[in-house]
Amino acid sequence: MIKAKKAHDEIAEYYSRRVLKEWKRLQSDPTNSLEFSTTMYFIDKFLPKRGLVLDGGSGPGKYTVELTKRGNTVIALDPVEKSLRFLRKAVEMHGAAGRLKGVVNGRLEDLSRFKDNTFDGVISLGGPMSHIMDERLRKRAAAEILRVAKPRARIFVSVMSRMSMIDGFVTDFQKDLDSPYSKAWVKTGDYFGGYGFTAFHGFLPGELSDLFDAKTFKKITMVGIEGFGSRSEKKLARLQKNKSRWKGWLKMHLETAEEPSIIGVSEHIMLIGEKKAH
Repeated sequence: MIKAKKAHDEIAEYYSRRVLKEWKRLQSDPTNSLEFSTTMYFIDKFLPKRGLVLDGGSGPGKYTVELTKRGNTVIALDPVEKSLRFLRKAVEMHGAAGRLKGVVNGRLEDLSRFKDNTFDGVISLGGPMSHIMDERLRKRAAAEILRVAKPRARIFVSVMSRMSMIDGFVTDFQKDLDSPYSKAWVKTGDYFGGYGFTAFHGFLPGELSDLFDAKTFKKITMVGIEGFGSRSEKKLARLQKNKSRWKGWLKMHLETAEEPSIIGVSEHIMLIGEKKAH
């Protein structure tokens, strides 16, 4: 727990230094743009355009802005105050400040300021759950999400994938194969920083599903967000130059994003479900 707490402080400091870069990340290259467009495709498919939504781990507010623009009211929660300040301005600039109902400095594992059955939807996108470095706290965060969600509220949680890093060790992080963390990666999925990125936990698909109590949570689907577009920035950029081919591949990507053989190797995995009504 002490190691995890130190990591959480370092994660918050990491993101406080890169607020603008994180805001731009989802349009920074074709793979990150694919993450954003795929996530929004499934949000539009499964999340009603009305109702109060908690954006848990909002960062500088990319998804908060999109949800307020589409008609949802949103409360944003994040542990990085600089990100929250940026978020307020971003929502104002997009003319949707009236649908931003609150901005809260806090963490997913402690939503005690919110009453039971408060939200019509909960999103936690881009990997906030992956930045909780203690398994007990991840379970607590999942329980808190379910507690504050109303019955039948839709829940979207995306995390960083464990198996995609095996490809990453070939394409981008070969030096990391000399590190202690890589030797235990497949079994633990834990990376505590020190090699260019901040600490995170890489999930297996079943591990993500198992975080949520089946007595309370009904799984709708699971998505491999980038699918075969993971770690393929240059190839995707080349493909995008041919609009017809890009349109055809994107259609193929969305049609196969829920295929189990693709989910585990995608850079990000998204679980979509709803709180059961009792």
